[in-house]
Amino acid sequence: SRGDETAPTLAYYESADTAQAGGQAVAKGLVALNKDALLVPAAAGDKVHPHAFSITSQAEEDASPVTTLLAAASEEERTRWVTAIARAIRSCQPQPERTAKFQPASKEEAVLYQK
Repeated sequence: SRGDETAPTLAYYESADTAQAGGQAVAKGLVALNKDALLVPAAAGDKVHPHAFSITSQAEEDASPVTTLLAAASEEERTRWVTAIARAIRSCQPQPERTAKFQPASKEEAVLYQK
């Protein structure tokens, strides 16, 4: 697997037809979706791939960041992919600690907060 074992990985294929070969999935490549991954939701597509988006990430075994350009069949499909990938990347990022305590702005607010 590419990247941190706890980080999700996205496998991509040449086409839906080539996703299955002889009963086994044959991925064209893998994209590490770690905390440092950069998702560009509306990458510059072309006439053949107007619904493109890109992910730049670096797995542990990569010497430098790798940018992968992917294309969806429609704008709606691209939105679904981008939303799911963004959620996966966020799941790898450290969650902020809730160390800040509530500070009432006035005595009245402090009384209300105690109730």
